[in-house]
Amino acid sequence: MVGRESSSHRLAVLGLASVGLAALMGAPALAAEWETVSEWACEARICQRVSQRGVYLTLELQSRLEQPTYIVLEPVDLSNVKPLETTPFVLRLAPGETRTAGQLAIQDVKKSHAYRTKWRVLPGDPHAVHDDRWHYRMPFGGTSPITVSQGYDGPFSHNGLGAYALDFPMPSGTPILAARGGSIAEVIDDKLESRIRTGENEGDNRVVIEHADGSFAIYAHLRHGGPARVGQHVESGDLIGLSGDTGFSTGPHLHFEVYTIRSDGRRQTLPVQF
Repeated sequence: MVGRESSSHRLAVLGLASVGLAALMGAPALAAEWETVSEWACEARICQRVSQRGVYLTLELQSRLEQPTYIVLEPVDLSNVKPLETTPFVLRLAPGETRTAGQLAIQDVKKSHAYRTKWRVLPGDPHAVHDDRWHYRMPFGGTSPITVSQGYDGPFSHNGLGAYALDFPMPSGTPILAARGGSIAEVIDDKLESRIRTGENEGDNRVVIEHADGSFAIYAHLRHGGPARVGQHVESGDLIGLSGDTGFSTGPHLHFEVYTIRSDGRRQTLPVQF
């Protein structure tokens, strides 16, 4: 691949070689009887290969990342080939998973063909639509009321695409519970303390849960040593961590937000009902 935004001339060359063989055979009708498969070509731990069977080119992707991810793959600079599905191809890959992204078809097997693919990694499905009928439970345990220190459109940091976020101040070690069930998509658990005191805007410990509709929830500034693991399924009310003040935090609190991923990879927070 040529960088993260493009596919491989190497794969296209393999395809051309295969078409050349078919043309030399002089038997387009026999094209479905042979198959070639390229080697994996990897960039940023996402790998791609192409198998050709007759006139069909099947594009496969494999993730070697440690968390689920979405890949947007777009065939470009097409010469004598056409996609068989709507492009760009969008697919979700679990860690270590291999899946077919899409297929191309060679239009004339007697002629050479060429193509490239551009791809980008997104942390969520850009086509996801949040189910606004859903009611979330409060994302913490206990029976004592907790005051919101910064709500929607908060003046300190809840603005722009991140406007629909909530900060709940609470004692360090308060149980943090899943506000909605889903699959844990990301866990960061290597921070020990707040960095705001040193002026460093370092990331925080967090758990990210992917919901059935493709939206996500972030539970941030958690204490080190939580129980959550990537790929784990949780139900509403399950323990996923303990509150803390890691990262850019002025004191122990929980930052909670629900969001979807835009096509440019940025998070779009959403207002939700509790």
